[in-house]
Amino acid sequence: MLYVAWQGIQRIVMLETILAQKKKAIVGKWLELIADSYPAGSEFFVDKDQFTNPVGYILSSEIEILYDEFLHDQIDSERAIISLEEIIRSRAVQDRTPGESVNFVFLLKDVIRNELKSQAKNKEFAAELAKLEGRIDNLACQAFNVYTGCRERINQIRINEIKRDRDNANRLLERFARKYGDQTVEVAGGYDRSEVTE
Repeated sequence: MLYVAWQGIQRIVMLETILAQKKKAIVGKWLELIADSYPAGSEFFVDKDQFTNPVGYILSSEIEILYDEFLHDQIDSERAIISLEEIIRSRAVQDRTPGESVNFVFLLKDVIRNELKSQAKNKEFAAELAKLEGRIDNLACQAFNVYTGCRERINQIRINEIKRDRDNANRLLERFARKYGDQTVEVAGGYDRSEVTE
């Protein structure tokens, strides 16, 4: 029993070693698949300047960090969370559904499967690969949690803007009323000052 467990650990370490050796190719292909989800396609990453193409810059730098954390089974580390936040924040402000915002994580499965086609024919290796793919599922759950937090912050910012606009409008109405006395103040939509409530 102990020997079988030891063999499983050796296979997962071997798999992680192979994935570490293929890091550049895997990260490159992962980025290509992510780029395809943008209107500009692969040209999206031609310009990786953080000022002229901030989203491309964020994705290019953070995906590599995320891959390293994934390989070392550190998907709930502070580094991984920060990388997810950077990537998802750039996607959450766009008109994307929650699924579209976090689907980039699942694209890693496709890339890894394609890179390891020949090794995946071995049943034991395929079983270890399936376990490793469980990490990707966990990473996707983590990404969805981050997405939810980002959307909550964005919604709170919008609510604060609406409140600020309402408060500014109320102050303007009060100044107008003080200046013109008891006269009815017409405002957009046909309401007077007395009908405007908090």
